Amino acid sequence: MLNYLWPLRSSASPYTRFPRLALTILVALVAVFPLDEWPSLAAAAESSNWEHWDEGLPSYGQVLSLAADPELPGTLYAGTYSLPGLWHSADGGETWEGEGQGDAPGPSKHPTFILLWDAGRQTWWAGTAGGLFFRPEVSTNWRAVPDLDGAVFSLTLDEAGRLYAVQAGEGLFRYEEDGSRTRIRREPQALAVGASPTGQHILLGTAGNGLWISHDGGKNWLQVPDWPDESISTLLIDQDEVRWIYASTSTRVYRSGNFGRTWQPVPELSERAHVFAQAPDGTLYVGLTGRVARSQDGGQTWDFPPDGNAGLHPEMPVLDLFTVTQHK
Repeated sequence: MLNYLWPLRSSASPYTRFPRLALTILVALVAVFPLDEWPSLAAAAESSNWEHWDEGLPSYGQVLSLAADPELPGTLYAGTYSLPGLWHSADGGETWEGEGQGDAPGPSKHPTFILLWDAGRQTWWAGTAGGLFFRPEVSTNWRAVPDLDGAVFSLTLDEAGRLYAVQAGEGLFRYEEDGSRTRIRREPQALAVGASPTGQHILLGTAGNGLWISHDGGKNWLQVPDWPDESISTLLIDQDEVRWIYASTSTRVYRSGNFGRTWQPVPELSERAHVFAQAPDGTLYVGLTGRVARSQDGGQTWDFPPDGNAGLHPEMPVLDLFTVTQHK
């Protein structure tokens, strides 16, 4: 399994009116291929062609997650399956170094599945095979969250600062601002979580037990009847007015316009999606296998840039992507 990284600077972003900023989409791709044939990748928007951007990352890095530090422009993080599980770049992804020297605990000691910045707490969260870790922005030391030492696959926040964490074999946990923790859904097959800004609507995707939805903050749950045995590994909820929700089954992408009560297939996305992302200007992106689709109208229509996926191997799944602003 190999790691791929690329950024795409979009001339259509809302940041083009600022001379020193550009919108960047970063993608991690992981697939089973010969190690000596598929090193890490990067791309420049101007050419729409892929080029390498992986100096310092080993070919066995198996990148699973990416994140950018909003407080330190140009600082990026990559979570990998192979140890060390955490890497950082101080130059916008051009070069990388492993983190976590010595015996100190932290994500570097475990495969790292997800990285999340918590603006309210000014803290980084890392979901790993060895549990949930956190690090305040002002510190260099990671600390483990007590009693959550199983694999943590998915994390999200609502606008009140409540943290939702999916732990393998256990289910969905919610952490309040005061530090208290509650398991709001017992689900051994839990994989992915999504929450509306208020936390009223919560979605829980599973590995083989379909999609579960709560409309009352996690008190009561209903299973989507159309997918009782499906695997739902990625979700996206509109963070403005909850006008739409996206979910991917093992075969295609679906959209709901009524808080998940009914679902319709997305015609252009008739295959499994691995990740969703939303840019600050509202543009939506979805990572598929070997390509990335974009919607600029809230998901009503999707398009694939004519040359925007040139250089990507058609069998490589796009596992993570996000948008950041970077100095040119």
